[in-house]
Amino acid sequence: MLLISAIFGSCHPDIPQNPVIIDPIDTIETNQYVELLWKKPILDDTIDVGSKMPIVYQSKAGLIHEFGGSNRLLTFRESNLGEILWTWQNPNYFGEDFTNKAPQIFGDYMLLSGWNNMTVINLSTGIEVWTFNTKELGNYCGGVYHTLIGDQIYLSVHECNSKRTQRKLFRSSIINRNWELIYQHDRNDGYEGNFMPSAFYNNSVGDSLLIFQDRMINFSTQDSRVDLIAFNLNSRIIEWKVEDIDPEGSSNVRAPTVYQSKVFFMGQRTIHCVTADSGKFVWERQYPKESDGSYAKHFSGDMNLPVFNNMLISHPDNQLMEALNPNSGIPIWIQSEDSHQVNKVAGDPYEMILYKDYIIYSSQSQGGVCFHKLFNGELRYRLRSPSIKKSSGHDFNKPIAIDQELGLLYACDGWFWYCYKLKI
Repeated sequence: MLLISAIFGSCHPDIPQNPVIIDPIDTIETNQYVELLWKKPILDDTIDVGSKMPIVYQSKAGLIHEFGGSNRLLTFRESNLGEILWTWQNPNYFGEDFTNKAPQIFGDYMLLSGWNNMTVINLSTGIEVWTFNTKELGNYCGGVYHTLIGDQIYLSVHECNSKRTQRKLFRSSIINRNWELIYQHDRNDGYEGNFMPSAFYNNSVGDSLLIFQDRMINFSTQDSRVDLIAFNLNSRIIEWKVEDIDPEGSSNVRAPTVYQSKVFFMGQRTIHCVTADSGKFVWERQYPKESDGSYAKHFSGDMNLPVFNNMLISHPDNQLMEALNPNSGIPIWIQSEDSHQVNKVAGDPYEMILYKDYIIYSSQSQGGVCFHKLFNGELRYRLRSPSIKKSSGHDFNKPIAIDQELGLLYACDGWFWYCYKLKI
């Protein structure tokens, strides 16, 4: 572990604690970190569920799950005892996995999407507000490539054929669906692809920018590339573009992170930082492959790139986690599989969430919910599912949700839905 004590010595009077030693089958339900409040079967017969994603809304918990056929469901429970408030399902999602894209919420409205279908649900009632298929715009696919900014949905679509050379960017209110075409781009150089989800930025002259990547490949030459684009919503023109930004021509598909007039973007194995006003290069940090090919460091998974307490938290798919200075890219602390500590960093992270002074996330490949101290990255505890005593494949290996106000953690293992009280 590398810890730059000069930065933390005076401003973090945290007294070191002995971390909980992580037993692979330790499924204790109450300790200094968590207390189990309730456990509910996802389905009455506890059949294995294909996908699951908990969400939090006004001190209530929702769970998106699916189990074959047309049974794509959303179930909402109250937080105290876990009793069901309402459920929703739509058979139009047959054949689609609408948990590929995390749901997005504005007020009482939640946006769900599959590859081509989109639905808005009123979370206070469970009633469907509207549903939509991208082919209503023409022969276009790509419902998963959207961003909700305020009450506006920004949707990127491409042609539903083998030649995805035309991309279109639409906008609509989440409350009253009315799609407006705001940008169209036709390529004639052999590259096919689509615009990925956007970040939002108000520039120095007061204009609103959408910042997103054009991720593409030329199948005839097998060359892939990524352009980072800032689109001006006021003038409806490209404000700036960084062409072929990543050396490997690939990237994470999440929206970039915007912080203090800078854009942070995850390529294949590189974090890029450019200015949000002009796209000017600031710094980059590369994560090369290991010489033996093991623990290949890349950003192709479902991780995010958050900023917590003025630290950019980087966690590639392998067992490496860093806090970077957002102005320089220089590490503040590093935790890795080589760290001399009892508990090792878990790979394949889902979205990292800050709760008090802990970074909390679930691990897709290794399972469990990980609790890292913010100030030095040390892994203090890993919460495992009780179900792994019966089946090693049923651990907490899907996204989690945290109710910041009530201090509740929601997690799923494929059989059961759990609510824990956070005691940290």
